[in-house]
Amino acid sequence: MAAEQFCRERIGGKLILFAETEVTTSVTKEWVDVDIYARKKKMKLYIRQRAPVVNPEKKIRRKAILEKAIKNSESE
Repeated sequence: MAAEQFCRERIGGKLILFAETEVTTSVTKEWVDVDIYARKKKMKLYIRQRAPVVNPEKKIRRKAILEKAIKNSESE
């Protein structure tokens, strides 16, 4: 998956203390989750980042439709 590769590139060289790192990503209709697990001997690190999936094009289209409806109702 492209998101996992992107995350690996971003953390490359930054987690120099940790020998093993795992990156997993999951994308649903509403959320994008990135999980990073790193460890070296007894030291472990787990990070989860979650962000909502946004669709600005839907809002833009909806706004255009509403503006057109308002304009048509004012002209009548």
